[in-house]
Amino acid sequence: MTRVYFENWLITGMGFKEHEEEEHIRSFTLNGGTLCGHENIFMEICTTVHFLHISFQLDKKHWVFWKVRWGKRSISRSEHPNVVFNEFFRENGKIIERYELYRAQKNTSKIIEQ
Repeated sequence: MTRVYFENWLITGMGFKEHEEEEHIRSFTLNGGTLCGHENIFMEICTTVHFLHISFQLDKKHWVFWKVRWGKRSISRSEHPNVVFNEFFRENGKIIERYELYRAQKNTSKIIEQ
């Protein structure tokens, strides 16, 4: 998969918006919704010639950051861009699921109090 193909898919297939381009770094953002079955508050993806950076907001104070080379075998040989997100959620799944459970418990306690 090439960088250009992935960037076009982010905009057309996933609904990301191009945020800015500065010194060969392109930045794409997505606010709200769900992504691969996970609730998304804010996600930013930055692409460079050699790297792909993903920032995923868990709540107001907590983020997950992931950096991977385009040359990583699973990404460079993939034919569909979903492989990138599957890798991201596989490597960071425990952290994300822990905060999703915390958020769900917090929401149920608010409902009970009311």
